[in-house]
Amino acid sequence: MAAAGGLLRLAPSQQDPQLIVWDQKHRLPGRGAWLHASVSCLQKAQTKSALPRAFRAPVRLEALAAQQLQAHLAGQAPD
Repeated sequence: MAAAGGLLRLAPSQQDPQLIVWDQKHRLPGRGAWLHASVSCLQKAQTKSALPRAFRAPVRLEALAAQQLQAHLAGQAPD
């Protein structure tokens, strides 16, 4: 648990519900998953298959989106 300002929201893409995108404005429709704003939390969610459990469906985080998110997080604060 954390304040909403310290969390990132991932949501299903409107074009492909199995594709997960970073919801920067926290306004995309559909079930979302909230992660701590850290590279280690994102990596842990990916390695432990937490995203499919959170979305209750098989999902994938596009490689480019994951790289952009990791770059953003790495620039924010050290892990």
